[in-house]
Amino acid sequence: MDNNIIINREADGEKIIKKLRNGRKNVIFGAGSIGSLFKDVMDRVHIDIDSFLVNDGYKKTNKYKGIRIYELNEFPFNIGECNIIYSVFSNDLEILKDL
Repeated sequence: MDNNIIINREADGEKIIKKLRNGRKNVIFGAGSIGSLFKDVMDRVHIDIDSFLVNDGYKKTNKYKGIRIYELNEFPFNIGECNIIYSVFSNDLEILKDL
């Protein structure tokens, strides 16, 4: 999907920031250490994060860094209308198969 964002070493920061300011809800997929890092970076560039999203069975708490965490089965928004930031290691991309 065009609204999905995978950030890696080659990512163009300006393009990503522009995309995240397109009026859609910004969602970080993954609420672990990389998700925390992305949230901190987004705070520094004044981009709001609406929620964290995790696969079913992976939610350990309802909020992280003051932001609601949803499992896929309870996500209240249309994923196609959100900017999804994948905060996973490249060797963990298989967990995205449910999206």
